[in-house]
Amino acid sequence: MYIRLNSNAMSRCRNIGLIILTLFASSGLPAQIETPLLSPRAKIEQEVGFTKVNINYSRPSMRQRIIFDNVVPYGKLWRTGANECTTMAFSEDVRIGGEYVPAGKYSLLTIPKSDKWVVILNLDTTLIGTDGYVSDQDIVRIDVKSEILHDHVETFTIDIGEVTQSTANIRILWENTIVKFLVSTDADRKVMKQIEASMRDPITKVGQMYYTAANYFFNTHRDMDQALEWVNKSLEINGNQYWVLRLKSQILAEKSDFRAAIRVARLSMDLAEKDQQEGFVQMNKKAIEQWQKMHPHE
Repeated sequence: MYIRLNSNAMSRCRNIGLIILTLFASSGLPAQIETPLLSPRAKIEQEVGFTKVNINYSRPSMRQRIIFDNVVPYGKLWRTGANECTTMAFSEDVRIGGEYVPAGKYSLLTIPKSDKWVVILNLDTTLIGTDGYVSDQDIVRIDVKSEILHDHVETFTIDIGEVTQSTANIRILWENTIVKFLVSTDADRKVMKQIEASMRDPITKVGQMYYTAANYFFNTHRDMDQALEWVNKSLEINGNQYWVLRLKSQILAEKSDFRAAIRVARLSMDLAEKDQQEGFVQMNKKAIEQWQKMHPHE
């Protein structure tokens, strides 16, 4: 059965339809529902020596699951995260586990096992999961010991720790497992080259340069006799400065000359007090107390 509408009725129907469409359009309802990612992306940037290290990865959580040898099977290649591949980039050439790695960007993959992991850096940074992985593009493949954590790590974590002036450990943590591997940079060789060049050129021998060289030798546990000679040169050129005297006291203590270290630290503390440098005052006080235990007659 057909119902014939007159022109007025048809016009009213069209108007009602337009009103309904307008109401839906103005209601602010989204075209689709958006929810947070289960494995959100994370970025890390860390300077190691003169090198910038960047890591970009996704962070899945345990969510009451057993992870290793279950969600992440032992003995199988793993994307080391979730979603797109985890990437690691270095602004300068580095060494990983002793293996040479040119500056550039790489995907990070692993093969977890119960007692050790295989850590892989691969040239293909477009991987989704492990599909398309080609071992011929591996730039590094090293075995790394895994360790048991006492703490529970709910969310998959990669961080950079134990940072020195030329090295750092990249650490992978999840559930109750930690794996870490060393990244070494060329910073130490570069600094030593600068020091050697500076010390050969008498024109550039100023107090600050002697102080910097002595400080580097102290912090990298090198020749303390040489460090002491340079810090004394700095004091000879620029006079007594509390921060230079602080370094001299530390070098003397490193040489086990605690009597002299305490004497120099007291002088540093007096000058720091006059200059209202409370931080240096407290550092010297703490050092003197520690060294007096080792040399109780001071």
